[in-house]
Amino acid sequence: MNQDHFLNRYFTPFYMGALLIGTLLAVIYANNQILTGDQTQMLDKGYLGAYQGIWQAFGNAASAVGNVPGSLSAVIVGGPLVLWDSPWAPMALLIALS
Repeated sequence: MNQDHFLNRYFTPFYMGALLIGTLLAVIYANNQILTGDQTQMLDKGYLGAYQGIWQAFGNAASAVGNVPGSLSAVIVGGPLVLWDSPWAPMALLIALS
């Protein structure tokens, strides 16, 4: 019975503290992201589709075989860019889908 009282009394501070720490760690993680070749390729294909209407029918360039088949990455990146002109738009879609 005493343990239930303890949990009820301190649940909100613990929950808010964990939420604050998690948000802080997420911001630190996001600020330390480094864009490499794959990410810039996907953003370039998305911007090409969103701004010029050219939706490429192939994926990222591969090191040995040319291009990876599939245009899903161009649609996933370029579709949200049509609605919201920000590099965060594709990430917002991916977060919403998960």
